[in-house]
Amino acid sequence: MSEKPKKKSRRQRQADIQNETCLAQVKNKTHEWIRLSRVTYWKNRSDFLDLRSFFRGYDEDGDREVLHPTKRGIQVKEDVFLDLLAGLDTVPPWLVHPRLRGTCLKALRSGDYERVQFEALRSVEVAVRRVGGFPNNLVGVQLMRRAFEPNKGPLADLTADPAEQEAAAHLFAGAIGALKNPTSHREVSPSREKAAQTLVFASYLLGVVDDRAAGGSGTP
Repeated sequence: MSEKPKKKSRRQRQADIQNETCLAQVKNKTHEWIRLSRVTYWKNRSDFLDLRSFFRGYDEDGDREVLHPTKRGIQVKEDVFLDLLAGLDTVPPWLVHPRLRGTCLKALRSGDYERVQFEALRSVEVAVRRVGGFPNNLVGVQLMRRAFEPNKGPLADLTADPAEQEAAAHLFAGAIGALKNPTSHREVSPSREKAAQTLVFASYLLGVVDDRAAGGSGTP
């Protein structure tokens, strides 16, 4: 009868690790933290993601507070973990502009992808109109052209090269014309991936508008 392989000690397991990087951690309880780390090993070419519970304690000298890993956790290959995430109708909140995290994220999770696309770009249109001081009857592509008109529009970056200012006007006008207008005038059926990409893109555009409102360049 063959003997069971001996379990490695924590110190032996740590010696197998080539690199370990903390990606994120959140406090779960008073003395417990949940940490997501990327781990690579000397004898394995794959990257692993480790989701583990840590308890607050002290170092060996008792002088400094540290987080000690526990056995409560799971470790999987990073590509497997990403395949699991692909089944979720969501994007990381830090990629989504605060104005879009309510309605748009909720619509994305519920599968209402057309609403995601419409609401995200409508928020861009509303923000441009508000920051530029335009009337409500100026809409769509015409609004973007007026707002970002090189050397003249209230949202134009006057510190940028004229060609770059023109490109910014094209970027915003194209976004409204290609992404918002179809949802305003007819039924469309964007995929989950396209809806998520549109949400992140609209968040980027809103960030540019925020920079213009604050007096920064925010050049696309």
